[in-house]
This record gives sequence, C-alpha cells and structure tokens, in this order.
Amino acid sequence: MNEYSGTILLVSHDRYLIDALASQIWEIEPDEKSLRVFEGSYTAYRLQREAEAALSTTRPASPKPAPPLKKNTSSAEKRKRARLEELENTISDLEKQIAILERRLENPPADAVQVQKLGTEYVRLQEQVAQLLNEWEQLHNQEQPA
Repeated sequence: MNEYSGTILLVSHDRYLIDALASQIWEIEPDEKSLRVFEGSYTAYRLQREAEAALSTTRPASPKPAPPLKKNTSSAEKRKRARLEELENTISDLEKQIAILERRLENPPADAVQVQKLGTEYVRLQEQVAQLLNEWEQLHNQEQPA
C-alpha cells in the first residue's frame, strides 16, 4: 500500500496500520456534528489530542490585571502588586509560547522524536502556566493590609 501513489481512504481500528500508512487523520465528532482533519501520522494526532486534553483540564482563565495602586499604598502592597504584574507578564509570555507550539503541532514534523519533544514541551508549559495561575490567584485573593 505504501507504493501506491493515489489516495486511499482507510477505515480501521488498527492503530499500528493507521500509523504506518496514514498521512492525514479524519475524526468524526458526533457531538459537534463535525469532521476534524489532522495532517500527520496517527502518533502525532494522538499526541496533539493528549496535549489538548491536558490543556482543557489544567488551564484556567487568564488572570485579570490588578487595579491601579492608590497613593497611600503600603510597601507590602506595592511588592504584592509588583509580583502580580510579574506573574501576569510571565503567564502571557508562556501562553504565547504555547500558541506557537499549538501551531507547530497542527502540522507536525515527520520525525516522531521531534513530535514527542514538542508534546513534552507543550505539557511542561501548560503545567508551568497552571502553577503560576495558582500563585497569582492566591496572591490576588490575600487580604489587603490594614
């Protein structure tokens, strides 16, 4: 089948056969009444789906910027605000890196090792964003000094 230069529509549950032959994966999503087309191998497709699942379970909404400081703000409050701003900037930068990885995973390289590295980096960045969002939320919810 690898020698055939035409198009083959292969319907199978044999993931090893699909991985060996497929250059494009079509997934029917009945709940959304749509067809999802993925360019690449089954392994790359599976890695992208796993990364998307990890994203949906670990990625809360982006933080809202802290309100501006008042003139009589204490130094502790200023430090807190500075840390909040630092966290917001870092989270924003990480989300940009994640978006770049998402675009690279949409059309992954042919090398499975490279795809694995992209997937691993994607998950690492997601976890880092989740940790920073958690810190941001805890710091943001702290009581204001009296």
